[in-house]
Amino acid sequence: MNNILNGKILYVDEHLSCNQYMHNITHGFILKDIEEGTFKEIESLAKHSIILILEGKSSISYKKFKDVSVEKNSMIFLPKGSNISYKIKQETKAIIFTFDNLLSGCDQNLLNSCSKCIDNVNYKFSPLKMHESLEQYSKTLKYCLERNINCTHFHELKHKEFFMYLRYFYTKEDITNFLYPIIGLKPDFKQFILNNWEIGMSVDDIIAKMPMSKSTFIRTFDHHFKMTPYAWYQ
Repeated sequence: MNNILNGKILYVDEHLSCNQYMHNITHGFILKDIEEGTFKEIESLAKHSIILILEGKSSISYKKFKDVSVEKNSMIFLPKGSNISYKIKQETKAIIFTFDNLLSGCDQNLLNSCSKCIDNVNYKFSPLKMHESLEQYSKTLKYCLERNINCTHFHELKHKEFFMYLRYFYTKEDITNFLYPIIGLKPDFKQFILNNWEIGMSVDDIIAKMPMSKSTFIRTFDHHFKMTPYAWYQ
């Protein structure tokens, strides 16, 4: 009971030795403290990134948008491949959320739905204020990351949870402007399969992650892999 009350993780060695534990975070969530005055330029961002600012203030430049201010309890989206620069104006604590593809077919359907709004949106690279749900989500996420909870499944759940709050509490116009650079883009099918089809998952399990019917999935799979999904999985 004392271990629970003081917030320590139980059975640390078991977690660290599990093959689902990510010792190096290549995708998912990283908690960062960044000193005031830090300036950095990044060419060709390796993954899509959502920056959630928990404390502090910074400015980010992307394309024609220069020195866009991002403050506490706000978030901003940076697409994969983008060239950016940022400067930390006040000591900042942030959660960096990186991903290649959306993990849920519901989320991909959301982007497809938002593509219908794209002609009505005059894109502006700007932060989005965190709804109360995302503020609470960020606090829990920070708490867990500080205690090195880095299980793959934890990061996947938090990935899906983030987009769930986005769907529930933001208008499609807000989402369209926020995720504008990837609205309407079709996911790379082959890369999605390689990243998401894990041992123990059935064909129906992976299809549930894709915004398509089973017949379309099987036809698309054959086009990319030159075999049936059943044969490839075996």
